[in-house]
Amino acid sequence: MDVAATARVGLESDLAKAVAGKELGVEYQPRATLPQKSFCGLEAGLYWNHPRHGRLEAAAFMPVAAQSDLGVQIGNWQVRLVFAHLAAWRERGLRGMRVSIPVAEVQLRKGGLPELLVALAGSHGIAPADITLAMSASTLATHAVETLTALKSVTDKGFAIELSDFGLDKATLGLLDALPLAGIGLSERTIEGVPGDHARTVMVEGVLRVAAGLGIPVLAKGVATAGQVEFLSDRGCGRMQGSAYAGVLTASEAESFARTQAHGGLELPAAG
Repeated sequence: MDVAATARVGLESDLAKAVAGKELGVEYQPRATLPQKSFCGLEAGLYWNHPRHGRLEAAAFMPVAAQSDLGVQIGNWQVRLVFAHLAAWRERGLRGMRVSIPVAEVQLRKGGLPELLVALAGSHGIAPADITLAMSASTLATHAVETLTALKSVTDKGFAIELSDFGLDKATLGLLDALPLAGIGLSERTIEGVPGDHARTVMVEGVLRVAAGLGIPVLAKGVATAGQVEFLSDRGCGRMQGSAYAGVLTASEAESFARTQAHGGLELPAAG
């Protein structure tokens, strides 16, 4: 067994222990409309407090988890926790929160995700329209027919779908009309260097023009500077996410953040 395979097996073993040991967590990053920079929802994100390696983001371990049953177990655990957070916020008077949840294609093919979403929405009293599933464009190449069929089943039930990393090398323009998309996301890697980097600037402008022509909203992730905010806003990008607006928050911090906002469709409780 080579070094990479040995590391993967070790990570799988650690992940199994992480689920049982409650080492996993979910955090949130606020999103804003452009040009107003008004709060319009949250994106959920997994993290792992690894006992030896410290804090790991989902990108460091979910690709490994997706190769086994752990991908379904961890992914569906995240979905359940997000619904629980939404229900708790709702009980405390914070209504109309919209959350995007990253999901893996294995959850759609093997995890019964459409049925899980319907059950959770019903039991927690959450409107399907308040939930968006974020799918990585690069994962759709495998089992594409099965995955697309499952995604269409999800949208038929009232949940939204967004393509989370459009602009990476494995994403294709053909996906824009293959899915009933509520939005596409320009990744942090895609907008890095914009507007100073000419090649990336031209690429981002092209994606924005195509999306506008198809009537698909665009979300820019990893927006870090005022220059990027101005550039994206001037070119019709409708939403942003990143440190230029707000950082990553715990569930309680996300609730507090939302309560400071008086827009974005939220039904905030009356003062006092």
